[in-house]
Amino acid sequence: MIRLAYTTDVGKHLMKNDIAKIGLFGFLPILVGGFIYVISRTETILFFNWTKAARMENGIKAIREFFENYKLSEWIKFNLPDLLWVFGFTSVMIIIWRSYKSKTKIFYIALPFLIGISSELIQFYNPKYGTFDFYDIVCYMLGSIMSIIILKNINQPNNEKQITTSF
Repeated sequence: MIRLAYTTDVGKHLMKNDIAKIGLFGFLPILVGGFIYVISRTETILFFNWTKAARMENGIKAIREFFENYKLSEWIKFNLPDLLWVFGFTSVMIIIWRSYKSKTKIFYIALPFLIGISSELIQFYNPKYGTFDFYDIVCYMLGSIMSIIILKNINQPNNEKQITTSF
């Protein structure tokens, strides 16, 4: 009998500090972006369908009522969440794939940016899926670039960060 199995070792190399990095650089920015959506966006967007599916309506309603008098700038309300989710998603991909030397790694690190650009192109050609916004594209680029720069510096091995002096 032939048995086919798909196995991968992606993620098996993660250390405790990598999990902390995923929380800080991955999930926290996404949660902040989600929070901005909760307090400032209309309930007609797809995000609120997800919160209903997760049975979070009562909590979301309470948060929205608490923050109903707070007004955010248009940029924070409409563009910053896009920067944050791409930053977070890209950061997770960088942390997971950092030790791999393959072309697949580049695809996964670019995936959040590609998803963002694709969603904007869909909105451009079919407005029923949302409103195209050039500044969202700028935010997708900034989120990706910021993640790459920040995590490149953080992920350097300790011996590269040390400054040695000889006397």
